[in-house]
Amino acid sequence: MPGCALNPDSCENKGEFLKEPCECLCPIGFAGVYCEVSTATNPCVVDPDLCPGKGQYCEADTKVTNGAEYVCKCNIQGGYAASKKEDGTCIEVKTLRSDLHVTKIDGKDAIYKDAYRDVNSADSIKIFEGVKNVMLEALKNNPATERAEDVILISIKNGSLKFDTALVFPKDDDVTENSVKDVLLNDTLGNNYLDVDPDKSTVSEPPPTICPDGFCSNDGTCRQGGTFPDLKPICSCARGFSGTTCGFTELTPFVIAMIAFGGFAALILAMVLVYWLYVRTRRDKGGKVDREDSTFAPAWGSSDDGFVNKGVDSESGDSFESNERMDQLARDLKQSNFLMKRAKSVYQWGSLKHSKAQSQPSSTGTPVMLELRESIADRRWYTASNI
Repeated sequence: MPGCALNPDSCENKGEFLKEPCECLCPIGFAGVYCEVSTATNPCVVDPDLCPGKGQYCEADTKVTNGAEYVCKCNIQGGYAASKKEDGTCIEVKTLRSDLHVTKIDGKDAIYKDAYRDVNSADSIKIFEGVKNVMLEALKNNPATERAEDVILISIKNGSLKFDTALVFPKDDDVTENSVKDVLLNDTLGNNYLDVDPDKSTVSEPPPTICPDGFCSNDGTCRQGGTFPDLKPICSCARGFSGTTCGFTELTPFVIAMIAFGGFAALILAMVLVYWLYVRTRRDKGGKVDREDSTFAPAWGSSDDGFVNKGVDSESGDSFESNERMDQLARDLKQSNFLMKRAKSVYQWGSLKHSKAQSQPSSTGTPVMLELRESIADRRWYTASNI
């Protein structure tokens, strides 16, 4: 192709070759003359301090012609425009946002092209040049808007063609939305060069600042991020914090260790509690069985000269005999059917104090019967005899 150093095979990463402007239209995520540069490694993201000047923002260089792979631009949406000194600095200005819906340009239907996705493409620059001149001339010819300095393209959208622009005025100008609407929102502009649909066109104040006060928490620093014109606030968080607005505390090794220790301690405590409940349940069940077994066969001990109930104090205060003798006596009592029949009427086992019994119980296994011999006040005397 004469005069063009590119061809359809020149565009990488699914870039689209545009014959007339002789360029590659890169898909989202890629840039460069041949779409060879991935914006995933955008230098503006890697180093947010590349453009530290007031009102500046960093943008990946879509042409990568100077080797820097980025350019510093003035954020017109934030109220900054390039200085007329052309020294790379930005100055504060007054801006109004204009969304002009153009149906015809110089008598021809305004038709959208894919190349318009990139405002820096040759097609975008070419078509906007005529639109910009007409808009700026119309503003300068009206006394209410005559101090207009520039019209900057933000984006071109489909339907027919929507030119999203920033109208630049001096910072101290008192221009209003209504005065601009009266000039631009007419059926035609520039001696019928532009046909405009005023019902679908708007003029408004610019959006709020990219970085509102207090956007980043915990001493985080707010910076402009994203890609033009979709700029957005991004926080650079102080050490120990993270998140979109630096609202989350990072887990340091010390914090992680404390969490692990707390979890381990809680686990040990839970195991101890379960074991304690298990032991207590077993103990309660064992006590219940012992009480049921002793309803008609209470444990008895013996002194030198008689029987005493093991659970009741003896007047003599003598100590009880061994458990073997008490168990033998209980078995002897259970073997006597006569004794079991009369147990409820003859014997009283609860809360009694007993004097010494009159005879020593037999330990030969012979059935023994105890009969109430005498009762005085809260004392009971029993007589033991073989059956």
